Amino acid sequence: MEYKLLIDGQWLGGGSMLEVRNKYNGELVGVVPAARKEDLDAAIDAAERAEDVIADMPAYKRAEILLKAAALLRERADNLAKTIAAEAGKAMKLARADHMPYGGNRQSGLGREGVKFAMEDMTNIQMVAIRLT
Repeated sequence: MEYKLLIDGQWLGGGSMLEVRNKYNGELVGVVPAARKEDLDAAIDAAERAEDVIADMPAYKRAEILLKAAALLRERADNLAKTIAAEAGKAMKLARADHMPYGGNRQSGLGREGVKFAMEDMTNIQMVAIRLT
């Protein structure tokens, strides 16, 4: 299967491609684009623009987005676990455990106990750092 980069709402590709192989048996799992510096810069710019939009968004709306993302992860858990198992050479049970701890509640941003806390506290924006070497 061939994948593309999702940057600023658009699927991009066309640069050099990398093969992803099962670490256990060497079988080809898929082909992914190698992100170029321009792709990283575009992704960071898009994320910075989105940060302002999300910061102004009411907590309940941010929570809706996180809960929808968690629901999609749960819905697609088997396919995601198969992909993780194939590319990492892991057993399905381990791939599921790595991907869906607490049945997807962690991916909701709320965690196992999150419903006990105020939604504003659970949807604060966090920064992600990317290290380029």
